[in-house]
Amino acid sequence: MKTWIVIAHRGGARLVDEHDDKLRVFENIDFPEGRLREGTPSEPGRRGPPSRPSSEPRDSQRSHMTSVFAGQLSDKLQKGRNAGSYDELFLIAAPRFLGVLRQALDTTTATMVRGTLDKD
Repeated sequence: MKTWIVIAHRGGARLVDEHDDKLRVFENIDFPEGRLREGTPSEPGRRGPPSRPSSEPRDSQRSHMTSVFAGQLSDKLQKGRNAGSYDELFLIAAPRFLGVLRQALDTTTATMVRGTLDKD
C-alpha cells in the first residue's frame, strides 16, 4: 500500500512517502504569498502587502491566499490519486489550514484520508 503524508501550513507543504522502508520528502512546495503579514505596508526592506482600505476585513487577503494554496495543494493530491501514486493519505497541518485543506479536497480524494493531525 502506497502512502503519502502531507505536512502543510499556509506558506508551504512537504509531500512525504516511504522509499526503501524510510520516509523521504519527495516534494517541497513553497507558497511565499501565504507568509505575508496583514496590515504591513510595502516599503523597501519591509515585507507585506500594500496598505488596504480600512473597510476591507483585516484577514481577507490572508484568508484568500490560504484558500488559493489549499486549492493548489488539493489539485496536486487529486492528480497524484488519479495517477495511482498513493492508496492512502495522511494530513498534518496547522489547525486553520487543515480545515481549509479538507474543504478544498474533492470527494474521492477526501475518502483516501486515513488520518489527520492538527499541529503547527
